[in-house]
Amino acid sequence: MLQQEQLIDGKPAYFITGIKVDLYGRKRYKCRYTCECGNKGNHYIPLGTDYVTCHVCEYHNYVEPAGRVGKDGVPARDKRGNYFIAYAFRY
Repeated sequence: MLQQEQLIDGKPAYFITGIKVDLYGRKRYKCRYTCECGNKGNHYIPLGTDYVTCHVCEYHNYVEPAGRVGKDGVPARDKRGNYFIAYAFRY
């Protein structure tokens, strides 16, 4: 359950911050994925998430930090504002 949307310059705050906060105060960080099926999308994930599921084909795309991980465990954002990136990986 997410909190009521806060707006910054008429846009949802998470568009700017890359962080969604639920009613219990848990933070979810922006993760951009590119699936092998060609679909691209965003998920907002808690720290410690191993994979995200493609919205189209439901394939598991494996999560990595988008930047250097800080002492608090939160990675630095990349130039597109993502905290994490996810990719398709098959053996």
